Amino acid sequence: MNVPPMNKFDHSHIPAPLTVRMVSTSDEWEKLESDWNRLLTQSEQDQIFLSYSWLRCWWDTFGDDKRLCLLVVTNNSTTECIAPFMIADHGRLGRVIRTISFIGTPEIDYAGFIGASSSAVVSAVVDFLLVHRELWDRIDLAQIPEGLPLFQNLVTAFTEHGLPTRTRHADQCLGYCFEGEPSARTTFAIRRGHEVKRLLNFFKGEGGLTVERIASPEAIKNHLDELMHLHISRWQSTPTPSQFCDERYRRFFHALVDRLHPVGQLCFMLSRKGETPVAMSFNYEYKGTIFHYTLAYNPFYTKKSPGNLHVILQSEKLVQAGFDLDFSRGAGPYKKILSNWQRANMQIIVYESGLSRRVADWWEKAKGSSFGRTMTNNRRIMEWKMRLQHRLAERGIVRFPFWMVRALLGRIVRVETIVTFTCRQDQFSPQPGIAVTPSDIGSAEKIATFMGLHLESASYHHLKTDIESGVQFWIATTGAMVGVARRSPVVGSIQSCLSSCMISQLTNSAEALRAIVAHELVTSGEEACSVSVPDGSHLSAVLDELRAERIRVDRSISFFGYTLK
Repeated sequence: MNVPPMNKFDHSHIPAPLTVRMVSTSDEWEKLESDWNRLLTQSEQDQIFLSYSWLRCWWDTFGDDKRLCLLVVTNNSTTECIAPFMIADHGRLGRVIRTISFIGTPEIDYAGFIGASSSAVVSAVVDFLLVHRELWDRIDLAQIPEGLPLFQNLVTAFTEHGLPTRTRHADQCLGYCFEGEPSARTTFAIRRGHEVKRLLNFFKGEGGLTVERIASPEAIKNHLDELMHLHISRWQSTPTPSQFCDERYRRFFHALVDRLHPVGQLCFMLSRKGETPVAMSFNYEYKGTIFHYTLAYNPFYTKKSPGNLHVILQSEKLVQAGFDLDFSRGAGPYKKILSNWQRANMQIIVYESGLSRRVADWWEKAKGSSFGRTMTNNRRIMEWKMRLQHRLAERGIVRFPFWMVRALLGRIVRVETIVTFTCRQDQFSPQPGIAVTPSDIGSAEKIATFMGLHLESASYHHLKTDIESGVQFWIATTGAMVGVARRSPVVGSIQSCLSSCMISQLTNSAEALRAIVAHELVTSGEEACSVSVPDGSHLSAVLDELRAERIRVDRSISFFGYTLK
């Protein structure tokens, strides 16, 4: 690709006092905090996602493999605007594409400039990018609210320079703004249809469903770990595993609590049935508006729409307390029911060449055809698409074909391998801070919740039957549940056996497993204990690291659904 010469662009149309400089280090960015906060109050959109605190939390967590590119526009030494850009490298067909995007992408829900976004300011920013063409190959600016002058000014500036530019609808955003008298807020209620009433009556028969706002940062962090585990359990068997499987996301949310709670910008809501969490949401409070961000619900109640019920009850409580609601990106069914306004977020893409632009146009046209719409609306095809995208990002283009072959063969022949380890007393000892207790007749729901089973599933009924018939489970807790294991029949000469082990990904797997095994050894009085886990799982890797001895391997082969031992 040809890089334009540095002196190709004419800057005579830019007012002389406007200058642009690039900030590329975190230390320089920190010096801009006071200007940033001042400019944000003067911006077209004063949003939590554009605040210094939110973006800095994101950058400190996810910025390791990206380069900072803050463009600071000044007028006679006064800072007028900050364009919060970053540069990230993306691999495509063996090439590295250097892409400029907004800091926070893709976690940010609303993006834009900090401060002025007039045509003169935007032109100065675009001209700076063109002069420094060696920094980037593509520009991809997403989540710009459609009605803002910034969107049209950017499109105009890019097209005036003849850059291959395309705009597209990125997301739909919905919210609720109370339109009555302030005194009427206290009696605000959302109309309940027949289905919602039926679901609420179910929980009423179970003791009732209550929603509350968690106040203290310590309690929020405790419930935040529960939210992450529920989210992981909910999405573990889908084409798109939970984002919280990535340790960086867990650090990001804890950093948000540390940074936003002291300044009153965090709103954590919890719905309970008695002492059992049913659903919870991680939201932001900013200048009279609650921004919905992340929701997780107890998979045990999947068939009872716990997420929708939580949002309904939460919305009523927050509107009564004086807040308006912004449900952020995505147009879920419950959002449409609860909302009285909507707007579009747009995306601006500047391509490397006209050919890349034409290919993208052709692809959009193909997706808009009747065949394309049929494929897009097919749930199974979209699940496979998401699965392929996730695996390609996870494994890379070299290892991806091998996964494809294994996945296709797995539809015909499935091999499951269970490996049994011997664990001895000198290898396993009780762990401080981890309590291990036996299950009782009322533990079935708690264990099922931890394992991601739902109320009406066959797996839950098998679990409940086992517990009622006297089968015992060990439950490890550190305030919240972190592990579970089933006491099983003997293996050979070893009288103490554990199976169906599951350890939360939010805890130290080795410590939790040590605690459960040590408790089993103490309780049984045996010198050794056998533990059976799936081969290749993270628990088998933990046991290998702890130097437990592999004593037995069991394989079962399923051919078109029929299992052969």
